Amino acid sequence: MDFLQSPLVQKDYDPITALPRSSDLLRIVQTADSGKIFDILDDRRNFKLKAYFMRFTLKARKRVRHVVMDMNAAYDKAIKEAFPKAMISIDRFHIIQQLTRALNKQRIQAMKRLNKNNAQARKDYRKFKKYWRIILKKNAKLNYTSRKQFPLFQKKYLVESEVVDYLLSIDSDLRVCYEFYQDLLIAFDAKDFKTFLS
Repeated sequence: MDFLQSPLVQKDYDPITALPRSSDLLRIVQTADSGKIFDILDDRRNFKLKAYFMRFTLKARKRVRHVVMDMNAAYDKAIKEAFPKAMISIDRFHIIQQLTRALNKQRIQAMKRLNKNNAQARKDYRKFKKYWRIILKKNAKLNYTSRKQFPLFQKKYLVESEVVDYLLSIDSDLRVCYEFYQDLLIAFDAKDFKTFLS
């Protein structure tokens, strides 16, 4: 099926590492109905994207109803100009990535607020630094039953949820952000967009 002949077409600009240098990225254009790759673009600059999509007729471009993309501002402008009737959505990966980055920034702020002159605060700083991945886990993925040894907790055997509880007890702002983050993840996974957006 021709790319722009499909009544529902998705242009998914999700960058993938294409070449040995990580700064070289490709953009994938694929159809929504089958997920079949239509084309791979090697340039993400606005004028290049516009030139690529403007080669299709206006009639064909008006038939595009939905575009999924990452959060690059250049894409938004190019897509709005090229596909005037398309609804734009941000892909799932980039939404979760932004939520995770926000929580991680809050964790770093909590670390910076610790008193470096206090011996316990220095220990807590190291715990925040070593166990950051556990804080970013979904509550449902945390281990609540199997104990393992955590060296920075005096080599005690703990479950992951105990580590998270301890770290959140250190900073109330981080706890509030963490609870909000978890609520957003639950709403997002449940496709409860009313709760997610409120």
